[in-house]
Amino acid sequence: MAKKKRGKKKPAPNLTPKQRRFAEEYLLDLNAVQAAVRAGYTKATASSQAAQLLKKPAVRKLVDELVAERSKRTQITTDRVLEELAHLAFSSRDHYEGGEGGVPLTLKKDAPPGAMRAISSIKKTILMGGGSPLSLVK
Repeated sequence: MAKKKRGKKKPAPNLTPKQRRFAEEYLLDLNAVQAAVRAGYTKATASSQAAQLLKKPAVRKLVDELVAERSKRTQITTDRVLEELAHLAFSSRDHYEGGEGGVPLTLKKDAPPGAMRAISSIKKTILMGGGSPLSLVK
């Protein structure tokens, strides 16, 4: 039984270098117009070029393949991103206890799993003798 050769994938057939570049650039921000500009199309025609490029089956196929490769490589899925955003969006001060008077901030027992990921810093404001606030960020 013959072994499969492993190496660089062959470029997508029937695509120009500009079209390949568009597909690669599109993955950066999923902004087709900006991808067209970065791929070398003029700003004046980028919008119409982008729409046409995304309608081409060969370009669409390459974009889909590149997205699948990246998802496999990074293990980042749309569901995982939405789950992380949900942790941030639905985080509540009610999930935590402490944080005042030198007591460390901790999760309450009924806090959802991963709730601590919503905390990026803790700001402590101390009022000095004259009432002027001094803020410390940890």
